[in-house]
Amino acid sequence: MKIESVPNSLPIHFDNDKIRTLIYDTTGNLTVVNNKGEHILSFQTKAEVAYNRQYGTPISEDGKYVFIGTWEQALICYSLEDGSLIWKESPGKVRNIVVHKDLLFVEMADRGIYVRDIKTGRLIKEVKMSSINKLVLVKPTEIFAGHKNSTYFLLKLPSLEIKAEIKVKSLNINNCLSFIVLNAYYKDNVLMINGWEQYRNGNYNDTTQGSFERPVSIN
Repeated sequence: MKIESVPNSLPIHFDNDKIRTLIYDTTGNLTVVNNKGEHILSFQTKAEVAYNRQYGTPISEDGKYVFIGTWEQALICYSLEDGSLIWKESPGKVRNIVVHKDLLFVEMADRGIYVRDIKTGRLIKEVKMSSINKLVLVKPTEIFAGHKNSTYFLLKLPSLEIKAEIKVKSLNINNCLSFIVLNAYYKDNVLMINGWEQYRNGNYNDTTQGSFERPVSIN
């Protein structure tokens, strides 16, 4: 999934056998573009376009469904075949969504990870993590998620079994008062994180700030 930055529009591109691009306008109207570049469907959604620009709107692996997370309302599933509403499940505060086969792994702000059935929206499992601020797919069967009690986790899919625990202090090597993890990914089989940091060594008078990319030590 690749989110494009375009004024007054939100194109989201996919590596999928059926769907090439979904395009939202500022009202949440969605246009579906197939792999031939044809506009095959257009329908109104409950998308919060600025919000979805930040978190994206994934589709199912078979290209049949789109999943729209919203802050004010819910997680919503629409058909990409006819635009019909398939299901809608509260609460809101939906952030990152990972699709894995017939399951959704959903980052819920102030709550944790919700695991839902793709076709019905049924809640299958909840992992409580009230301070969660990141959920990202780093391998087809592995996610980086957290934090909880100042710890991030590598979790196996679909079980959410813990593969590794990574302390925030091992990532925040400059002891910054402001430290944000933006992304996690593997590079040459090494787990990497990037993000933004400020106020090194706990000092508000040190205005050094900027982005970083660094490897993660996994025990």
